Amino acid sequence: MDNPQHVELLREQVLTLSQVNRRLSTMVADLERCRKTHEVLTGVAASGAGEPGIAAEMYRLTGLPVAVEDRFGHLRAWAGPNEPTPYPRLPVHKWAALVTQAQRSNRPIRDRNRLISLARSRTEILGVLALIDPEHRAGEHEVFALEHGSVVLAMELAHLQGLAETELRLRHGLMEDLLNGTDEADACSRAAALGHDLQGPHQVVVMQWQSPVADETVARAAVRTSRRFLDTGVLLTRQTGRVVLLMPWSGWRTPSPRWGDLHRALSKELRSSKGAIAIGRRCDSPSQIPRSYHEALRALSVRRSANNPNGVTTFDELGVYRLFVGNEGNHELRRFVDEWLGQLLNYDAEHRSELVTTLWQYFECGGNYDAAAKALLIHRSTLRYRLQRIRELGGYDLGAVDSRLNLHVATRAWRILCG
Repeated sequence: MDNPQHVELLREQVLTLSQVNRRLSTMVADLERCRKTHEVLTGVAASGAGEPGIAAEMYRLTGLPVAVEDRFGHLRAWAGPNEPTPYPRLPVHKWAALVTQAQRSNRPIRDRNRLISLARSRTEILGVLALIDPEHRAGEHEVFALEHGSVVLAMELAHLQGLAETELRLRHGLMEDLLNGTDEADACSRAAALGHDLQGPHQVVVMQWQSPVADETVARAAVRTSRRFLDTGVLLTRQTGRVVLLMPWSGWRTPSPRWGDLHRALSKELRSSKGAIAIGRRCDSPSQIPRSYHEALRALSVRRSANNPNGVTTFDELGVYRLFVGNEGNHELRRFVDEWLGQLLNYDAEHRSELVTTLWQYFECGGNYDAAAKALLIHRSTLRYRLQRIRELGGYDLGAVDSRLNLHVATRAWRILCG
């Protein structure tokens, strides 16, 4: 008869072996799933399917909806059901805090109803890969897929960024030549190589946003935003403090250019409306592009010197200011300003007063005392005193039409020249 203790020992050994076998089977299955995940995601990276392909494979691997976002939280690709429209975005400060938290973690982190992992290079954040998981279903396999997927996404975004930067350098060189004047045949050939048809009518658009919005950020947003309004692409270059675009005249999806809509869309994209868009007149050949460019710069000068420096100004809207703005070497213009404002400018310089600024703001507000006083941040009685002092020093009749016209033009010209 078998020893009961011996039988019990054998039974325990059998149970232990069964447990080990089950664990080994689980480990083998997990390794196989990891191998498959690695194989699938590596394959999609090599296939050229891009961000939509990565999102689609992640959805098939995890069974959870997937979002690919850029570094600012904008949706770039979605896979799975229930895509939100519009796509929700965090406020800037909350987004920055989330990215900082994710950078400090070596693994994906949970952000409300989703798991996120950063797609990053050695030096910067390129994008975000997110699993939409409101029921907290994601386990180790899903986390592994998310980690590996973010690495593949980083490779894809770095590749796209490299291509974009190369194309941007080529476009920048072409644009600088076009703005300064260049051989038309050569310019058309270079533009065609970049997929842009230069032989139709165009116009130059200059954009300038206030700090802290960087020129590079404005440039990228301008390209993305223009695609919503145009059936064709644009040429673009960044300059210090501004971005210059060359836009096809007839490429708009609307019957006529909707510059106000473009400004609003760009303001929304940049999360700041503190910017100006200025547009030169139509140019029918590349040789006319420098003229349109200088017209856009003139329109920008007027917009920036106006009471409201933000918004849209076309060269055609400048009226009398087309005759002189933007030409800093115009001695006749400076003589005109000195003739009408010389005494006030000298008085301001000697007494550190603001009589010329007061006069300019008064005219910009249409002669409205309350509006001018509010804009100058002074009391109405102070404004009346300053205007009386202006009458005494210059001998002006502010009620006379000719005097008001010349003084208004002179103050606007002074603003532009000093700009």
